[in-house]
Amino acid sequence: MRRIFLLFTLLLPICVFSQLRETIDGADVDLQQPGESEESEELYAGSVLINEVMADPNGSLFAEYIELYNPAAEPVSLDGMLIWVGTRKKSLPQIELPAGGYAVLHHVDHPLPCGEEVLMIPIEAFPRLSNQGKTLQLTTSDGQLIDEVTYGKAKPGVSWERDASGLHLCSAESGGTPGSKNSS
Repeated sequence: MRRIFLLFTLLLPICVFSQLRETIDGADVDLQQPGESEESEELYAGSVLINEVMADPNGSLFAEYIELYNPAAEPVSLDGMLIWVGTRKKSLPQIELPAGGYAVLHHVDHPLPCGEEVLMIPIEAFPRLSNQGKTLQLTTSDGQLIDEVTYGKAKPGVSWERDASGLHLCSAESGGTPGSKNSS
């Protein structure tokens, strides 16, 4: 009888701890240490959108560009974000994209005629955009995906614009709408 009692007293704490651990794990409780970052994918997903892409500027007023849009009601810092063109990446500067605002990424030597309210972000060695189509990604510095689009074969002087169903070719006479509402 003593052996059973002794065995029970030794096993009881193990069983209780095991049950407690399952309860914590099942409730998705985060046992975060003080000072640790709580950044999550949900915080970034969709916070900034790749909204328009000019891949083949031949015959257009515009050079190659990638337009970003902030659909949120709050400004978003672009600091630490990366734009990926296939496997090539470029860091975005420490700048704030206003709520409902646009940022146009372009080659430093090819400025675009956009309004003063548009954030123009010149990029040294801007990655070439393939006229055959390409996947573009916007990520955090640690690789969390913010947005991703794939554009198809480019039409000379016409940008790819985003709408609720995906990307489509721009219908504006200018061939693109960098820094402003898309033509659809």
